[in-house]
Amino acid sequence: MLLTPTFRYRPALLFGGLSLTLIGVEILIIRRPDFSLRPALPAAVCFDLLTMLPLLFYWQVVRPYQLPKGTVVAAFSAAVALAYALLPSAQQHYLGWTSYALAGAEVLTAGVLLLNLSRIRRAFSGRRATEPDYLEALTAAFNTVLGRSLAPVVAEIGMLYYALCSWRTTPEARATDQAFTNYQDSGTTALLATIGLLWVLEMGAAHMLLAHWWPALTMPALVLHVYGLLFLLGHIRAIRLRPTLLTGQQQVVVRVGFLWQLRVPLSAVAEVRSISQLPVVVGPQMLNSARFLLTPPNVWISFTEPMTLSGPYGSHRQAQYLALYLDQPAAFITALTSRMVLAKNAFATPVVGNNP
Repeated sequence: MLLTPTFRYRPALLFGGLSLTLIGVEILIIRRPDFSLRPALPAAVCFDLLTMLPLLFYWQVVRPYQLPKGTVVAAFSAAVALAYALLPSAQQHYLGWTSYALAGAEVLTAGVLLLNLSRIRRAFSGRRATEPDYLEALTAAFNTVLGRSLAPVVAEIGMLYYALCSWRTTPEARATDQAFTNYQDSGTTALLATIGLLWVLEMGAAHMLLAHWWPALTMPALVLHVYGLLFLLGHIRAIRLRPTLLTGQQQVVVRVGFLWQLRVPLSAVAEVRSISQLPVVVGPQMLNSARFLLTPPNVWISFTEPMTLSGPYGSHRQAQYLALYLDQPAAFITALTSRMVLAKNAFATPVVGNNP
């Protein structure tokens, strides 16, 4: 089920609102003149912060977004830190037991994490032997071991893989697939490389300015710049390694770097044609994937019904019309049209009867 943006963010917003309300009430209690004179009040504040906040996190974040239950440990740690920050030093003795609880939780979490990492690695190796797409193999491994895809984690790992570890790999396609590139004639690589160079120059200038005027911001800004550079480099490599495919399983697979992907059967394609500019049909049902390549589209595909595209960091979007750029648009249109005709003829039921 595709969640609407309003529904997608509602649990997180509700968690934020309830948490802020709870913290505000606890602050009012702490500021009471008799707070230090009544031992029950510090104990109640500790109980509320250390139990209600993790429970709210589990109820409004972990369950709706299907996060690992181990993330509640992080919420409990944050609640402990908040309790130390809010409570006066004289009343912090109620928090002494939390150090043992955190140590035990950290040991347990580390053990579970190492076990799951080993299982994920084995599942990924087995899947990778038959699945050339790195992101799909990694997603399948997470689903096998954890029962959920953890799309944001897969996206981060994929970005680092393409940026740092993919320089000796070949395009992700089977021998039976027809691959169509989108970077050779578009100038996409040169444009993105130029942006990367400007990004590096801007990073150096910004670092010097921040070091002089706002030293505390130099490290966060450096981390942000390095992350952006890795993201750009990963996108460049993914564009070269993840072409658009016509698969042997009678599917169309459109991939734009590691940002967007669509996999549909041939029967879902209503029309494919060449274009020289954006079609008249625009709006929420149309996605121009060529803009992520910094080039105008040259192929237009319409589907029999809205299709769900997988986007960056687990986002999704529905579109019935897709504009894309390919280096060989005519060859793609011919190949796809031929496959559509063959598929239609294969599924046609012959009528056998006697002539009068």
